[in-house]
Amino acid sequence: MRAVLDTNVFVAGLLSLPHASSTPVLLIRHLVDGLYTLIISDALLGELRHTLRKPYFQRRISTATLNWFFGLIDDFATIVPLTSAVIGIASHAEDDLVLATALCGRADFLVTGDRQLLKLEQFQGIPIITPRQMLDILGQSPRPWPHLSER
Repeated sequence: MRAVLDTNVFVAGLLSLPHASSTPVLLIRHLVDGLYTLIISDALLGELRHTLRKPYFQRRISTATLNWFFGLIDDFATIVPLTSAVIGIASHAEDDLVLATALCGRADFLVTGDRQLLKLEQFQGIPIITPRQMLDILGQSPRPWPHLSER
């Protein structure tokens, strides 16, 4: 199963790491457990890096946690080139990049907390679902997640 996770899902997961049972953290755990393949593009990765450099997140997420997280991306994500442009479908240009990543990566699902994207329900046959819906689809409990200090 191939899934694109929107930036907001990653950010929510990083902010809620101390709460190992939060939905975004469980999605990251399922990735590590191999229950799905994460699809990401350089454009989406750039947006994620840009977002996490903002002072708000820099105060809340340690450098060690960010290094660990981007190591996970390196180890578990499949980076796809954006070979097709998506323009004007989403209400924000950065969301068109998310749609393009899902399309070019032949994703089975696009997972987001963005209400505007969720209103689309699907794009080019790719269902747009919430993180909770993705957990329900995966339908398994992940292995225990060690505390960040153990990573």
